[in-house]
Amino acid sequence: MKQRMLVILVGVLLCGTQVQAASTVQRLSKVQNRDLVQIFISFDHLPEYRHNASDRRLDLIMQDTEFAESLPLFPEDEVIVKILTIPRQSEAVVSFFFRYPPQQLTVSSGEERVVVVELLPGNRFSKTYEELSRQLSGITILERDQKDYSNPVLSSPYAANWRSFFTSYESAVAIKAPVHFTLPDFPAVQLILSEREQLSQVLNEAVRDFGNGQAWSEAATLLQQQLATTVDPDLGALLALTHGEVLLRMDHFEGAFKQLYLLKEQYPDSRIGKLSAYLLALLQAMHGDPFTADYELKLLAESIPGGHPLAPYLQLSRAETSLATGQIKQMQEVMALDDLAFPEKIMKIRELRQADLLWATGRTVPAFVTYRLFSRSGPLRDYPASLNTFCSTLYEQAMWSESAECYGQLSTLLTDRAQLGLAYYREAMSRWHQGRPSAEVTAQMNRVEDTFPNSEAGFRAALKSADLRYLADPAWQETAKMLYRALAEESTYRAVTEEALMKEALLYDLHGDQARALSLAMELLRTIRSGPIVVHAEALLIQLLPLEIKRLIDAGDLLEALVLSRQNRRYFDNGWIPNPVLADLADAYERLGIYQEALDLYLYLVSQAPPEQRESFYLPLTRTAFAKGDYNLVEDFVTQYQYNFPEGRYRDDIVYYRLQSLYAQNDFSGAVANLPEPLPQRADYQSLAALLHFNQGNYEQAVPLWQTLQARGATLEDDQLFMLAESLFQLRRDDLAEPALQTCSAIARYRGQCLYRLAQIAKRRDETEQALNFLQKIAETEEDSLWKSYAQRELQLARMGAER
Repeated sequence: MKQRMLVILVGVLLCGTQVQAASTVQRLSKVQNRDLVQIFISFDHLPEYRHNASDRRLDLIMQDTEFAESLPLFPEDEVIVKILTIPRQSEAVVSFFFRYPPQQLTVSSGEERVVVVELLPGNRFSKTYEELSRQLSGITILERDQKDYSNPVLSSPYAANWRSFFTSYESAVAIKAPVHFTLPDFPAVQLILSEREQLSQVLNEAVRDFGNGQAWSEAATLLQQQLATTVDPDLGALLALTHGEVLLRMDHFEGAFKQLYLLKEQYPDSRIGKLSAYLLALLQAMHGDPFTADYELKLLAESIPGGHPLAPYLQLSRAETSLATGQIKQMQEVMALDDLAFPEKIMKIRELRQADLLWATGRTVPAFVTYRLFSRSGPLRDYPASLNTFCSTLYEQAMWSESAECYGQLSTLLTDRAQLGLAYYREAMSRWHQGRPSAEVTAQMNRVEDTFPNSEAGFRAALKSADLRYLADPAWQETAKMLYRALAEESTYRAVTEEALMKEALLYDLHGDQARALSLAMELLRTIRSGPIVVHAEALLIQLLPLEIKRLIDAGDLLEALVLSRQNRRYFDNGWIPNPVLADLADAYERLGIYQEALDLYLYLVSQAPPEQRESFYLPLTRTAFAKGDYNLVEDFVTQYQYNFPEGRYRDDIVYYRLQSLYAQNDFSGAVANLPEPLPQRADYQSLAALLHFNQGNYEQAVPLWQTLQARGATLEDDQLFMLAESLFQLRRDDLAEPALQTCSAIARYRGQCLYRLAQIAKRRDETEQALNFLQKIAETEEDSLWKSYAQRELQLARMGAER
């Protein structure tokens, strides 16, 4: 029997020891910022543990530990791809699987019942970096500028000085000038004459002289006479071809077309037919149909061998039709053919077309050099398209005087009014950049506006005229605003519309109306989704948005501030809005009771803020989680804060929310266990600690706390007065309890209990009559309640005792 009792006793002791030693994993949580990931494993009390770390896995083995029934796990992500909880007989294992091997990893525990895993996440290059770092040991690593140059505020050259937008911003001006198509020297038939044929035998001297003197009408008359008397069909064909060429040079489209087309059809595979086809294609190109000409020349090139005298001219003409039709890739292919011997006379023109190609492919500096050389050796004015690009390169190179002169020359070659107006506009802009008086340039802009109304040049000139008047007299800004608005509404040219809208917004900003400026910037970005103006409008918006949000929040217009932030969410998502604005928005969400949005913003701020600023966001983060009723999050944030900032300046405030959270969950013992020592001498702490001790029945600890508050002049609330009175009663300190209960009996919801306690005190003093009076008062004044039933029972017992 004794042996059996001994076995039972040992079993009980062992079981008791096992239960006492067992630890429970209560929570797993994670916090991630831009340079570190922390995993917090919380226990009811800290167990013995060890860990095994391999390349992409970490096992945390905890002795004599079990998992809570509904253990909350944080979601897997791109860093931690899987989490396993493995219960075993005498231990528990948590396994974390990483996408890439961590660059650094530590496991530690602090004073709290928490094990913390800290890791620097790896990436697909980190292994390579590790190997490189060993090879480059001893080399100093330079600190790099971490600025985000995708941020429009950094991308826009005007964001630091918006007034410079009026002086420096210019949208691209595209002037279209006709391509001058190169013709062979007159007469073109000399390119196809055989060795036995002499030019003098085909054309008489008079025709050649008229041609050399460009007296095309006289040459045509002589050719017609010669054709009428010629009986040799071969000679007649050559004369007819020359007549078609003369009509082409006379710009007689209909006559030249008929003549050359008939020859092409009559002699399809002969030298006459091929030269006719070539001249016919040039005729079409010169009269506004370069696409058809390009197609015909491409077909013709297939039948012209490289050694043919026409081949160099054909290649040059193909390059020119490619330029005229904007087929730059084809032009590159044509110009790349270098198996031809070019006559010296057209070699210079080929170099000019090479410059055109350089400009068309964005190589403006080499193009400029070639144009410059050509302008010194030959007249560019014979080639309007090349002169146009040369003017553009002069403008881009800020050679204002030469640019103005160049555009002046170009304007004499243009017949299209829209393009002519743009040339005059660019000439005026060159004069302004050159430093000519503002009034003179304004007058020139006004002339362009008046001469070319409702054209791109006219609208651009009106826009620049408004700029110049505003720059000369800032007080003119109200009129300038109206002009910019009118131009934005009336112009059919996008570049003018967006520039006018931008300048209108800037005027409001520069003259103190940031709210209106922001509204206009948003309007512009809704209207214009892409283009050169967008980056500047976004820069302005990013600068103004924080100011307007702060103004609205300070004015109490919280909903309007939140709506404004949502309308511009993309800029927040890209990280272009400063963190103080996000903190203001988070505060607005919190004040409006939109706690999830507030939490999301505070969590983002914690993850993005530098270490020295990170601590300040934990207090509102914890406060918001408590207000939302997410007490698990409160515990997570408190744990994270205490680990990362053990001596943090918000420690007392954050622990206060933990105590409130535990109280809200009726975990009074847990709350009392977490009361800081010494207790902070703050009224809210003293009051909460007294409440917790009262609920735990620790009346000896509760009473001094309320008495201290009263001694400091604090006015206790009704609930606190009642709990103080009840605590004094429970401690049998009747001399203090009686007046306190008398005071609380005036509080309706506590009247019954207070009168009952007063009756109990009277009974302790053997003041039976007084006790019965209190009980009778309860029975008469209280509605149905527990205390009324108690009082009625006591009165009934008293009557029964009296009857005996």
